[in-house]
Amino acid sequence: TYAAEDSTIFDMTNNIVFLYGKARVKYEDFEIEADYIRLDQKNNSIFAKGRTNPVNKRYIGKPLVMQGAEPPLSTDSLFFNYKTKKGKSFGVFTDVEGGFLQAQQFKKNQYDEGFFRRGIYSTCNLPHPHFGIHISRGIATDKQIITGPAYLVIEDVPLPLGVPFGFFPKPNKRSGGLLFPTFGEDTRGFFMRDLGYYLGLNDYWDLSTRGTLYSKGSYELGTAARYRKNYKYDGGLNFRFASTKNGVEGTPSYKKPNKDFNLTWSHSQSPLANPGTTFSASVNAGTGSYFQNTGAAGTYNPTEIARNTLSSSISYGKVFANGLFNFSSSLSHSQDIEQQTIFLDLPRFSLNMTTLNPFDSKDRAGEQKWYQRLSVGYSMQGSN
Repeated sequence: TYAAEDSTIFDMTNNIVFLYGKARVKYEDFEIEADYIRLDQKNNSIFAKGRTNPVNKRYIGKPLVMQGAEPPLSTDSLFFNYKTKKGKSFGVFTDVEGGFLQAQQFKKNQYDEGFFRRGIYSTCNLPHPHFGIHISRGIATDKQIITGPAYLVIEDVPLPLGVPFGFFPKPNKRSGGLLFPTFGEDTRGFFMRDLGYYLGLNDYWDLSTRGTLYSKGSYELGTAARYRKNYKYDGGLNFRFASTKNGVEGTPSYKKPNKDFNLTWSHSQSPLANPGTTFSASVNAGTGSYFQNTGAAGTYNPTEIARNTLSSSISYGKVFANGLFNFSSSLSHSQDIEQQTIFLDLPRFSLNMTTLNPFDSKDRAGEQKWYQRLSVGYSMQGSN
């Protein structure tokens, strides 16, 4: 997605979007903010920069890059190709291991490796720090940072204290481990809730499994998976099962355990992944009594417990023929818990053509003639 507070200009011929004034381009957990952004969808590139305030001559609206839990990165200007994953920026400023790293130039290749030149690391956060370690050049990867010659600088005076190179390993953040439970009591007895295990499968997937036990015999199981690939897609899948016992076995109040499940799936595709194509999913399905019997999966949220509908939607869209045609399709599901009815709309689709004036001319001078106002369009819709 993209937006701007001042203005947005579209160059339909070259498929370029110009964003002015607090411009923003966002995809999943990746976001760029700047005073000016040029989004070239034909060449799959982004250029961002700030501007000089005419009053005080200060450079404002610098590009700010944010991604996930990583520290924000500020830069004077930035060029990035979201297909090749290559980029270059100037005047970089970011947080690194309790300090601040500035570099005059920074390049990024398709292997997610960064190369910087003329950098300085300091605990001083000023644009021109009073002291720091000057780094001639360096390489940063997801596992390590390697630098060339580095030396200490105080008040712009280099001191004869340096090293020929530096090597700094970075710990792997993907790991697995035990998920500790919580303890308490409700109508199903004493419980040990959400004991489980987390597993970081790779750079794109993680998985967690959890279980809950109650002293009166009820239990719950759940598996959740999350996935994300920068500039491509992100989403999550969650499946939960519950067996709920009512009453004490052998007494008149006893009933057979209720077996319930709930399945949710969310998926979104980046507009940068395949310009002109969209795909999204939001699925929530299961047995109607799941939220009532499980106390809304242990959250005891009154809104969720009183929920009387479940709904899902999956949609796909594509713009083709240079924007002349727009196709969209969707699948939907609606479930009434009280009436115990399910409605499926499989599928619904539409095809629309942009309205044209076939007898008009781009080189026309003066007002349109009557025949130049004639327009042609097309629209089709269907559902099952």
